[in-house]
Amino acid sequence: MPDPDQPPDLTADPQALRVVIPNTVIVRFAETDGTCETPDGPIPYRAGDALIGFGPIPLRPMPRDAFLAAHTLHYPSLTGQGGTYTQISPVFLARQLDRSLTVPGENARPLTARPGDWLLLHPDGHFRVIADMLFRQVYGAAPGELRWPPPLRP
Repeated sequence: MPDPDQPPDLTADPQALRVVIPNTVIVRFAETDGTCETPDGPIPYRAGDALIGFGPIPLRPMPRDAFLAAHTLHYPSLTGQGGTYTQISPVFLARQLDRSLTVPGENARPLTARPGDWLLLHPDGHFRVIADMLFRQVYGAAPGELRWPPPLRP
């Protein structure tokens, strides 16, 4: 029987969901060398680099190879062409809690969870605690996770 004072072992929990933080961006690839004006100042880019749009924030350049390694493509674009891409997020394990719990967070800082909060196990081994409403707004199903969205609790 699990120790009620210890965090659950999410790696062995069949109810733990595999989740990611989806971050969709609109991209075009530069046809020529240039400079992008950003809030941080001008950033130079080369022909072929990805120019990433973040809504009202000015474009940000990123080397083509680095961009393609960190993003997946949305249909109907072709990989390497402009269009909509999603940043590849690390996969977290997440479990909605039915009891209060204190767990060690990043840098061993204690985190307190309440019933209904989500306990997330970060790939590097530290925990995060996030309220249900925010969890549903920020996280989405990892590839292959078919239990999304999780049912709402009364």
